[in-house]
Parts: sequence; C-alpha cells; structure tokens
Amino acid sequence: MRLSRRGFLKALGHVLLGFLAAGIGAYKYGTLLEPEWLSIEHVTIPIKRLKPSCDGFRIV
Repeated sequence: MRLSRRGFLKALGHVLLGFLAAGIGAYKYGTLLEPEWLSIEHVTIPIKRLKPSCDGFRIV
C-alpha cells in the first residue's frame, strides 16, 4: 500500500496533536494534582549501638 503525500501529512498532524495533548496533560498533572500528594513527616528511629558520631544524622 502506498501512502500519498496528503495522507502522510494528515497522519503526521495527528501524531503531533497527540504529542501536544500528552504534553499538556503531563504538565497539568504535574502542576495541579501531584503537589497535593506531598507530605513531610519527621520520624525518630531509635537504633541500638549507634556510634555517638552519628547521633543526629538526618536521612532525607
């Protein structure tokens, strides 16, 4: 099957619109939905036999 120039450009336009829609969707998801899921928790974990030099060490 041979693809005409018009058919190729039409398919290319659909692909580009799909990429544009995916990019906009990803941007909106990242700026509107994802920031609401972040939370900060301060947890103290006691560890037996911890060296005094490591006391107060933070894991981020």
